[in-house]
Amino acid sequence: MGDRSIDQVNPNTVYVFDDLDFDMHLKRDYDFKRCNSFELFPVIKYLMSHKKERFRERYNRMIMEFEDKLISDGSNLSLDYFHDNLETLNVSYYNFWFYNRMSDSNVLGSYSLLENEIYIDKKGSLRILAHELLHVLGSKIDGPEYKSGFHYANAKDRIHLGKYFNEGYVEVLADRYFGMRSTPAYAKDKVFATLIEDVVGREKMEELYSHGDIEGLFDELLPYTTEDKLVNFFKDVEKNHKLKSDKDGYTTKEQLQAFARCENFCLECWLQKQKHEGLSDTEIGKKYFSYLDRVYEKTAQAYNNSLYLEVLTRVVKISYANVVGEEKSNYKL
Repeated sequence: MGDRSIDQVNPNTVYVFDDLDFDMHLKRDYDFKRCNSFELFPVIKYLMSHKKERFRERYNRMIMEFEDKLISDGSNLSLDYFHDNLETLNVSYYNFWFYNRMSDSNVLGSYSLLENEIYIDKKGSLRILAHELLHVLGSKIDGPEYKSGFHYANAKDRIHLGKYFNEGYVEVLADRYFGMRSTPAYAKDKVFATLIEDVVGREKMEELYSHGDIEGLFDELLPYTTEDKLVNFFKDVEKNHKLKSDKDGYTTKEQLQAFARCENFCLECWLQKQKHEGLSDTEIGKKYFSYLDRVYEKTAQAYNNSLYLEVLTRVVKISYANVVGEEKSNYKL
């Protein structure tokens, strides 16, 4: 993308809303608007004055533990935005029970970038707080631009991209540094964030996340793909997250197609990187065969369904043929 900013990407390839749709999208989005879905459903605010001081002590201790852990483990996450946000960060208790019942969700915490406030359910734990603090760490408002890790929105141009990919990467970091098991809600998103990190590299990926630099992520991936494919990948991650099984609980064709496109994009980027590094077709094939153990392991953890693994097996072959070409190599998967 060179010197261009993310909002200058062809608007036909990203999410663009009219005034009403965009406003409603921000209202639903609990990373970029206070009250997220709260404007759609009533929320009962817990006034826990008798626990406020005790919670504040636990919260302050968690802040120190959170930062110390990242430093002691040698993370490449910058703490610049984190320290800036801490100056005005608030934490509130909320009862998400009604919202969860109405939306069939299991929300126990959220972070509002606009108000720089974390909301924790009374059932939420310090583990939930760690997830939200990782959002705080990569978040910044810059004029009309809202940056939260790899989640980007521009209120002026009505562009919105990367929400669920970003949640997936937060899960990667929460697991890596705090041993937190992935929440079921973002387990699928975590698969694709993990595979993209395999292409970009852990150090660079963490650095980009902590600066809210989705443009930098684009720059890292564009040597291995096209701009349209890259933006469509982010859109497919969104679709993959939102698509539901049919009324009888069966996996749909649309779910499998979105999954296949996401996996194919990640694998083709990985293969293209090997070609850029000058490996021969035979060397790429052998390395790919070894790498697939990791791909299947990560996918199986999130998709407890044999249909997805059958689709992945086809995608593995298609990706290899598209990048290396079966006719170019004697190595067969």
